Amino acid sequence: MTNINTTFDSLFEEVNQRFSTFKITEIKKQMAVLELLNIKTYEQDGFKIVADVEADPYDGTWRLVEQRPSLYEDHNSWVYAIVVGEEIVKIGETGLPLGIQSKRGDLSQPIISTTCRLGRLRGFGKTFQDSWQRDTDVRIRSALHEEACQAVGKVSIWAKRCDMIGIKSKLYGEPFETFTTYHKQIEKAYLTRIQNETGILPRLNVGKI
Repeated sequence: MTNINTTFDSLFEEVNQRFSTFKITEIKKQMAVLELLNIKTYEQDGFKIVADVEADPYDGTWRLVEQRPSLYEDHNSWVYAIVVGEEIVKIGETGLPLGIQSKRGDLSQPIISTTCRLGRLRGFGKTFQDSWQRDTDVRIRSALHEEACQAVGKVSIWAKRCDMIGIKSKLYGEPFETFTTYHKQIEKAYLTRIQNETGILPRLNVGKI
């Protein structure tokens, strides 16, 4: 009887240790999720808010309000984050300006165009039409429509400015300078760490890294 009790106690202790280890691992993952999907974590890297979002309740397009100067900065290398509350739901990159200002000067800013990243995001395509749901920006607006309609600023857009790297060389014997960018590598590095430490990606990042 003693041997049976000893065996049972040993098994119980082993199971308890494994369960404790599992719980600790899960707690660590949950803490990593809370940290790595919180936009405040990325302020130290240079992420700043670009604009708050106000959604049109009828057609689902976005109006960008409380716009910061970076929205119209003449620069072509960015990593951006779409945020709900403080939760990062999408990390992306672009080699385009964030926004291009319309000459009309009305509330339709920036212009809805494929020539600027947030202009395309805020209004390109048909938000609620099934035939458009394969489009990345349509899918984002559709997925966040209810949250974006709750209150102005519930959804916001943040961005990190990436420097352009100058490379000096020669062309036909003459000095030549060109520029390269690294925003794609930064986006990949962020997403890789998030996935490795939490086991998930921001909910609107789909596909392989």
